[in-house]
Amino acid sequence: MRDQLTAAGAPAEDLAAFDDPGGAEQVMNRLVELGAMPARPDEAVAGILAQWAFTARSGTDPLDVELFGVEFVHMMRGMVSDADELPAMLTDLATHAEQTAAPAALSLLRSLAHLGPAEARDQRSGAPAGWSPPGHPRGVSRTRLPRAVCLSTSTHHTRRSGRSWPTRNTRTTSAHWSGSA
Repeated sequence: MRDQLTAAGAPAEDLAAFDDPGGAEQVMNRLVELGAMPARPDEAVAGILAQWAFTARSGTDPLDVELFGVEFVHMMRGMVSDADELPAMLTDLATHAEQTAAPAALSLLRSLAHLGPAEARDQRSGAPAGWSPPGHPRGVSRTRLPRAVCLSTSTHHTRRSGRSWPTRNTRTTSAHWSGSA
């Protein structure tokens, strides 16, 4: 973790938390006291969702959302010392994100379901039962999301005619994306 903070350009006083004696818990407590780490999981999730907020905006390019998701999963993979810890960490993150019911949380959940490791993917295929975005009544059968969120998290999309086509490994035109082809 010290190497990651050093690479990220953390100030010397934050890095000094690793120099004092004590185990991992003491180091984490010192980093929280310095304000270098969030004290509670909901603070950490709020920070992560703030980074994901652009994915829930109308007009966001689907490729940007997918690339951001790939970079996010890669970054999270680099934060664990053992690759076996990644699915549990992502599942825990998804559980906390889903409790916020924020549009960015839905984008995060869909990206993790699409791009995350298989163990986390199976558990996080989308929004929780009964979830609806703020301002929408519960029980709405179809949540309206920006096209970027919908397009970047599915391997097939359905045209208005009811036929579907793969979004990967094919050449598509703008007519395909607009649904007018």
